Amino acid sequence: MPRVDCSNASLPDKLSRLVDKYSIPPGLLQLELTETAYMDNPDFVNNMICELRKRGFRIMMDDFGSGFSSLNTLKDIQVDYLKLDMKFLFSHANDFKSKRILSSVVSMAKWLRLKVIAEGVETEEQFDFLKRIRCDYVQGYYFSRPMPAKEYEEKILPLVRKNPAIEDLEESQQNVVYMSRDIYEKIYVDELTGLYNRRFLNEWMFLDRMRPGDELRSVAMILMDIRNFKEINDTYGHLTGDEVLAGVATVLKSSVRDSDSIIRYGGDEFLVIFLNCPERRVHSRIEEICAQLLQIDYGIRESRQITADYGISYTEDFEKTKAFLNMMISKADARMYENKKKKGGKKAPLQGADQ
Repeated sequence: MPRVDCSNASLPDKLSRLVDKYSIPPGLLQLELTETAYMDNPDFVNNMICELRKRGFRIMMDDFGSGFSSLNTLKDIQVDYLKLDMKFLFSHANDFKSKRILSSVVSMAKWLRLKVIAEGVETEEQFDFLKRIRCDYVQGYYFSRPMPAKEYEEKILPLVRKNPAIEDLEESQQNVVYMSRDIYEKIYVDELTGLYNRRFLNEWMFLDRMRPGDELRSVAMILMDIRNFKEINDTYGHLTGDEVLAGVATVLKSSVRDSDSIIRYGGDEFLVIFLNCPERRVHSRIEEICAQLLQIDYGIRESRQITADYGISYTEDFEKTKAFLNMMISKADARMYENKKKKGGKKAPLQGADQ
């Protein structure tokens, strides 16, 4: 919306007449607002935005971050989306500061219940980074250059009709954009590993992973850490340490069922939660995971292998209380360290703890 429209008190009525005339749902019309247009008359513009949103229109804050009053503006204005121009914040693929700024803005938007759109995405590196930080939508030349309506209908609409994931979106989002996981998952994901974080655990989200119609019969909690991880960081550097953590996360994610949860519990500690899994099977599955971890190589000429220690806590009488949850984790933790002492620090490929 240009400045002249932002100062036009009749704009909501005018837009309402247009969508009624052409039978367009208001939610399909997304209006972009720049910070400069807002700052000319913030009270008037904010009242108008509130009226537009009441009528079903969606409002985007365009070029967020390019002005000097972004945070203060965000505190007062009622919008649905933040639109980030990569040109302002991402000068090149390895720009560390730009990445941290983008990650912080996306995280802040989640807490404010705002969707984030990154525009001007041109490279695979940018796209991959935005996926990792759980940006909601991505657009740019990386997907396609602007195309005529006929070409769009021939190339894109068939994909929208055939793809169930896209089909489930609201009509206003059926375009060539990237959509990340559901918002509740994004809040609970660890940035480095892509696993769930401790908030996911503390807010009982793992119980929602059960299959529809299932009753909770048993809970197994396995606390696992990477052996000699401090030595890995000290010897090969923290970047190698991060690669090891990411590799372990990949193995864990590929080794569990949809109803199970993997949580990055600490620096190199992981908590695996199995729901409704027989106790004997829990032990065998963890041993299978540790065997797969041996396939991760690191160090000079990738000559070193990953080994892990773990402890298991199992119950068929789970109680949804903080005290009970802490008790199970403490048991798993104690069994892991008991087993470490038994092994005497030897470089065995895997270690376990019996129930």
